[in-house]
Amino acid sequence: MILKSIKLNNFRSYFGFHEIDVSPTSSGRKEKPVILFGGLNGAGKTSILTAVKLALYGKYSLGTAVAQKKYEEYLQECMHIKKQSDLSQTSSSVGLCFSFDKEGTLVEYEICRSWEKSKNGCIENLSIFENNIELKSLKDKDAENYLNQLVPLGVSDLFFFDGEKIAELAEDESGIALGAAIKKLLGIDLVDRLRADLRVFLLSNTLGGHEGVERQKLIDDEKAFSDLKQRIIGEKLELEGLMQKYDAFTKERETLELQLSEIGGDYAKSRQEQQLLAEKLNDKVGLANRELRENLTNLFPLTLAQELLQELSSGVEEVVDREKKIAKNRVLQDFSDRLLSKISFKDKDLKLAKKTLSESLEKIFVGPKFYPETNQSEMNYIDGLVKVDVPNALTKIGELSENIEVLQQDLEVAALKVERAPDERSLELHLSKIYKVSEKAHEVKAEIKVRAAEISVLFTRTIELSRTLTRGHETLNKKIGLSEPLEHAVKARELMLEFSELRVASKVIELQEAFLKSFDLLMRKKGSIASAKIDPVTFSVELFSSSGEQLNKNKLSAGEKQIYAIAMLDSLAKTSGNHLPIIIDTPLGRLDSKHRAKLVNDYFPSASHQVLLLSTDTEIDEGHYKKLAKFCAKKLEIIFDEKKGRSSVVDGYFFASKSGSKA
Repeated sequence: MILKSIKLNNFRSYFGFHEIDVSPTSSGRKEKPVILFGGLNGAGKTSILTAVKLALYGKYSLGTAVAQKKYEEYLQECMHIKKQSDLSQTSSSVGLCFSFDKEGTLVEYEICRSWEKSKNGCIENLSIFENNIELKSLKDKDAENYLNQLVPLGVSDLFFFDGEKIAELAEDESGIALGAAIKKLLGIDLVDRLRADLRVFLLSNTLGGHEGVERQKLIDDEKAFSDLKQRIIGEKLELEGLMQKYDAFTKERETLELQLSEIGGDYAKSRQEQQLLAEKLNDKVGLANRELRENLTNLFPLTLAQELLQELSSGVEEVVDREKKIAKNRVLQDFSDRLLSKISFKDKDLKLAKKTLSESLEKIFVGPKFYPETNQSEMNYIDGLVKVDVPNALTKIGELSENIEVLQQDLEVAALKVERAPDERSLELHLSKIYKVSEKAHEVKAEIKVRAAEISVLFTRTIELSRTLTRGHETLNKKIGLSEPLEHAVKARELMLEFSELRVASKVIELQEAFLKSFDLLMRKKGSIASAKIDPVTFSVELFSSSGEQLNKNKLSAGEKQIYAIAMLDSLAKTSGNHLPIIIDTPLGRLDSKHRAKLVNDYFPSASHQVLLLSTDTEIDEGHYKKLAKFCAKKLEIIFDEKKGRSSVVDGYFFASKSGSKA
């Protein structure tokens, strides 16, 4: 099916006649499936989706159990109201033009559903044209059934949906919403209704007009069976309420524990230890300060004059060296004098001997004697002082200073912990709140276990009673003898039940695989879910990681839940076997930027052969529009005129150039 145009006449905020071209192939490119509608809140986006569903399904677009009077009131509400007079129009209509592959042949259809006010409500008229020829033979229900065969009502919610449908699936914990979708997808809801009708038929034909204990027991058992089913439904609803209550208490406890941590609850647990630690640290700081003062009064002052000390050391070394040379020369001179006095030399030899002696003497710098009393031991002391003691003293001072700084920091941390710890009364009050919430959560959890056990017992009783009813009917039928139609009805009910179970079981496996592919495609965290299991009876969904650990769906963020719901809708649509356009109102909802990008890039362009998106400027914003534009066959903007109170559709989008021509 490919939608070609949507027609609105005096419908909701649309005054007069509007025909909106939504064909994805008008540009001649099948790779452009997206028809993008842009509109601010209240402009008339949802009216487009409503018009499509109303044109196709009429009263059933509101639900399968809507009274005719309620439907007529709804039709009157859909009539455009003039702002100037506050009066609604007397007639309205919605229509669709679409092509449909009917048994291998492409057929053009046009639907027009119109209605006008009457004294008693509304008069509705439905016209269907096939290849421009009106199907006049179809009247009332026949026309509705004909449309339902083309586009089954059961799958409409899988292709035409809004944010509410996404939210319903996202928050579905019981499996009720998913189960309803799967049953509609497979037509099982119709089978269930037919089985119920056959049961009424059997009761009315086998029990009516007869008396007897066995018949009355069957009546009582049927009532008990019905009551049990209703009780199970009620118990399940209460169980869901308890589970929500338990989640609320758990979240409240987590919040209180976080608050306790923020006000210093963790520190309060070891307050006394921190106080003792602070006292020990304070003593260590005192000892370190005393040691530092002792070192500062000892050699530390000399560290301030290291250059002078170095000069002193060098000077002392020079003096000692000079004194050694003087002593050496004195010894040589004395020896020379004694030698010369005992040996007679010729003048020439005497001069040579004296010259040789003078060359053997050390040359000594003649200058002032700065340290007349300095000797070798004093020089060694000063040298050790300069090279060892003073540098060691400086290093020791540095180490002591660093140690004191570390101790001071530890002392400040300990003091801060003591200061942050709340007083005992405040702590007791907060702990009391946590304890009370934990107790409530524990009580609710215990009640959940009890209720779950009770529901299990009720299920068992229901199964047993169902078997009892079957045996009772068989026994009674043998006694009174069933006619051929009644026998067929009994067998038909059994076959329908078996068919439903087999059909659901086979489709669930296919659905699981399709869901995983779709979810992995749309999820920004790849491989976050390795497998999914859908219960074919309760339709509850269990998610598992790659390690086989079951994942709690409640732990998913709001955005991840929406991705989960969209993936489930996508997999339901793809396993339905129907090739219908997809229409999404409010497509991005509560998604974050990364998940929005995944839908824009990976889902919308390939969701179907035709995708109508009804978005605000904050959902598909300028950045997303640039990426999606290449897949768009049409870009349309819905503009609401505040003064006239009416909507119109023009070419373009919020961030695209607008031609200004009306659609």
